[in-house]
Order: sequence, then structure tokens, then C-alpha cells
Amino acid sequence: MKRSSIVDGCILAFQFFSTIPIKVSVPWDDKRAKWSVRFYPFVGLIFGLATYGIFLAIDHFTLISPLATSIILLLLPIFLTGGLHIDGFLDCSDAFFSYRDQKRRLEIMKDSRVGAFGVLALLIFLLTKWLFIFETIQSAHFFSLSLLFVFIPIFSRTWIGFLFVYGKPAASSGIAFEMKKYLTKKDSYYFLAVLLVVVCFFSYWNGFLALIFVGMLTLYFISTYFFYHRNFGGITGDMLGAYIEGQEWFMWGILWVLHYFVMA
Repeated sequence: MKRSSIVDGCILAFQFFSTIPIKVSVPWDDKRAKWSVRFYPFVGLIFGLATYGIFLAIDHFTLISPLATSIILLLLPIFLTGGLHIDGFLDCSDAFFSYRDQKRRLEIMKDSRVGAFGVLALLIFLLTKWLFIFETIQSAHFFSLSLLFVFIPIFSRTWIGFLFVYGKPAASSGIAFEMKKYLTKKDSYYFLAVLLVVVCFFSYWNGFLALIFVGMLTLYFISTYFFYHRNFGGITGDMLGAYIEGQEWFMWGILWVLHYFVMA
């Protein structure tokens, strides 16, 4: 039976952006490419539900310490994505901290070798993210906020849709360049609708955090957008992966700060 473009787009989204084994051949055309990007927030939802379920299982049925739990929660997204976004973060860090011009930075990102700048940036990134997770989940208030495991990956993969639509490809090849050919400004309405639905659910659940996250993530998107275009001349697939990792790090950082100064 012939599948619809929407179903095929969903399959492509999981094949591209996750390690979930879906061994189905999908034809490539503009409609399926467009829907693969549109389903990216749904991929975030599945990742979030998996993380939330694992957190609840650990909390209810095991004696695993908060330290071990935080390490599992740190590593789980890496396993779910096959390290795809971490690889983008590494490449972007190597390129940016080389302090070269835009052309040379793009060449460095294409290099499969990992430099010292990338390793150091990743080490700092993982250690600080682990700190945010570890200390936040120990908060007396956190269990009531544990649905954030679902909302965080949805937010990051919804905002990435705006970067896909409005970002200028920095190179004439790669995933950002290829996907950009199939997206128009009208697709931003789709991601805006998804974002509004997520924010409505979030606000109903916790209006205080919703207000903080929407404001801070809007600023994060704007600053990252201009940072990419100023330092790299646009976006690439590596930058999209780095954006997701960076935004999720940023959201955990917000929670960590709130834990100490607001919810303590």
C-alpha cells in the first residue's frame, strides 16, 4: 500500500535524526523533505517521553543514586541521536575557536578530524550540563517539574525549524542547503503553531516557567541566529546540531539558576 508524503516525512525524520531503527525505503521529493523537517518536534516529543519514562522508572523501581541517574540522563540523548548533534557541536567549536575567517571556519567544520578546541569545548559543555542536571534533580521541587524532560527536547526541535526557515545556508552543500530548497517562509507558520500549542500546554502546567522559557529562548534564538551569520556566514547541518545541544544546555542552566535563587 502506498504511503502518504506525511507518513514518509515522519519516517525520514526518525531515520535522519535518531538511532531508532526504521528500515523502510522512502522516496525523496520536496513534500517528503518538507514533512521530515516538520516532524522534528515530534521526534523531540518521543525523545522526551522516553527520557521521562526512564527517569520515572529509575526513581520508582531502583536504588540508583542521583549521581548515576544524572549521568544516565546526560548520556541518553547522545545515544538516541547517535551523537549526531554532539558531532555538530564539536565541529562548530573547532571552527569558531580557530579564530580564522568565515571561509576557513567552514573548511574546518568539514574536516573529519577533531581538534583540541573541540575536545575542550565538549568537555566543558558536558561537565556543566551534568552539573545542571545533577543538582536540579536533587531539588525538593524537581519531581513535580519532571515533565520538563518532555518539554525540553520539544522546544529545542521546534525552534530549530525557525532556524531552518530563516537561516541562510553557509555552504552550497550539506543538510541545511538541501532542506532549505524545500522550505518557504510559510513553513514558519507551522512551527509557530506547534510552538504555541506547546507553550499553551506548558503554561497550563506551569505558567511561571513558561513565561521565563519563552522569553529566554526567544533571546537565545535571536542571538544564536546573528552569531551564526556573523561568524560563519549562515548555517550548516553542524550548526543546527550545535543549536539543539546549546539550547538544551541553556534550558537546564535556567533550571539550575532557578533552583538556587527562586525555587530553593
